[in-house]
Amino acid sequence: MIAVVVTARPSWAKLEPVCRALRRRGVAFAVIACASALLERYGRVVDVIKAQGYTVLDEVWTTLEGATLETSASETGGLATGLGRVLARLQPAAVVVCADRHEVLGAAQAASYLHLPLVHLQGGERSGSIDNKVRDSITALADWHAVSTKRAFYRVYALTGRYARVRVTGCPSIDRAAEAAGAPAALRVFR
Repeated sequence: MIAVVVTARPSWAKLEPVCRALRRRGVAFAVIACASALLERYGRVVDVIKAQGYTVLDEVWTTLEGATLETSASETGGLATGLGRVLARLQPAAVVVCADRHEVLGAAQAASYLHLPLVHLQGGERSGSIDNKVRDSITALADWHAVSTKRAFYRVYALTGRYARVRVTGCPSIDRAAEAAGAPAALRVFR
């Protein structure tokens, strides 16, 4: 079983096409919803995930009131602790995370310390904020990388030295936009 960790609403736009592809291929997987993905004020994406017919195996509540740099640091540690317990119990074949939020760093730490293979989507991007350090840290912890662009491929390769473990897959949320716009299937990356 593969654990797909969803920490925030924007991440689901990128992870849903991955879950859809896993389902089509008959790969056993389940979603673990964490952090702001569980909160009403952020659209409670966990309800959307369930409504779309995906199994949410567990929920890890770690978001603190305030949304400051201090609460971000605390939330990261809280998610590493809470998700660490869940992953230790489940022992998934792999853990999939996406992007660069501080919560994702906690998820990547938990998987890495448990020696679970970690797949990171969208490493190698640049945003000009603390997210760069967080994303690069997640990239360093990850075992496999699905990047959006060739430029991101080279950044991830430079960070990891793992040429064979980096794949340019495009951006799953762009695939969703192409589907919504009725683009031909040949333009979609995830099938």
